Amino acid sequence: MFQVKPSVLRKLVIQRLHKNGYYAVESDDMETWSAIMDSKGAFVNPQFYPEIYGGREITLYNAKNDKFAGTIAWRYMESGDYVEDMVNGTAWLKAPDKLGWKGLDRGDFSETVSGRIHSRGGLLVEDEGHRLSWWLTSLQWTYAVEDNVDFVVSHASPANAGAKLPTRIFGYSHIQSFEPHYGPQFAGPVQAHFVWSDKDEVLAEVNARTVFLRQCKEPDLRYCAELYEKGMRQPPVPAEQERRLVAVS
Repeated sequence: MFQVKPSVLRKLVIQRLHKNGYYAVESDDMETWSAIMDSKGAFVNPQFYPEIYGGREITLYNAKNDKFAGTIAWRYMESGDYVEDMVNGTAWLKAPDKLGWKGLDRGDFSETVSGRIHSRGGLLVEDEGHRLSWWLTSLQWTYAVEDNVDFVVSHASPANAGAKLPTRIFGYSHIQSFEPHYGPQFAGPVQAHFVWSDKDEVLAEVNARTVFLRQCKEPDLRYCAELYEKGMRQPPVPAEQERRLVAVS
């Protein structure tokens, strides 16, 4: 497969964000990141706490007032069987048995997910209406390619899974639902929706987003992301022009 450099996609995304009044900060300071998420009442996957595994994160800010706009986190790990790590809880916790982990039923899931992995999560967007989740995941995919991972994995909420956001917007290729399970980070049983892409699918996603952004002249972040979602490669007219056409017709 022909592969563009991930830095090209990153540059295209950063440029488009800048034009729309956002800037991105990448960091491995997960203590500060976790504190920000806690302050917003957002769920923090325990794997990202620095005393457990830590990780890296990208946060978007509004350039006008430095206000938090959105974020995404991930950690690099190596695993012989990631789904088994989910079953026994070590995907997210150290010594899960001591913390009351009650296990997860693997069921008939037989897919092999192993090797070098980016475990992704912490996707939170406050500045709504701009489809920033698409732009944040676009940035994260580039780090996955640079780290030469075999898989990128995550877990979707029931609402996101029901709306097919992991495949429509975030860029994953697969989604698998597991039986509800209990864990010390949850107040009750939680339906697990496991999402993942393998190396070839990650490369294909980065290629596709790069080609699309090179062609798409649409300045509006949301409209641009929605065009990609619909499988278009070039908008017929920019959104502002389209709205003007509608207004005078």
